[in-house]
Amino acid sequence: MELNTKHLKDALMRCGAAAEDFGFGFTETLSLIALALEGTKKNGDFVGNSLKSIFVRFNRQESLDQLKIMGIETHDEEGWPVPAKELLSELADRFESVPLHQQIYFAENMVGPRNVKTLLAILNLLNLNNQTQ
Repeated sequence: MELNTKHLKDALMRCGAAAEDFGFGFTETLSLIALALEGTKKNGDFVGNSLKSIFVRFNRQESLDQLKIMGIETHDEEGWPVPAKELLSELADRFESVPLHQQIYFAENMVGPRNVKTLLAILNLLNLNNQTQ
């Protein structure tokens, strides 16, 4: 599917408020949408709904527990929550060494089966970006 402004707009309409609540700025949200659109080859409606679900589920205790299992600290030394974008970036780094079947299992437990492909696409592309920096 070709990335175009309609898909970006549709996705942003569906997940923009949740992304903002989650601490992502406008540019960061558009970047995540573009990564998800590119990685999943789905339309903007699907990607926006999927990202919104990921943002909502990411803060649930079950998801935070999954991050801790992966060795990712969800709170800093002073007890403050680590920003979501940092958690996603660290998760992307960790996923590089995890076999695909474990990635899928982890992602299903964290964000639900309907959102696995979107989360994996974002993490794979974030990992590529992390490697080039």
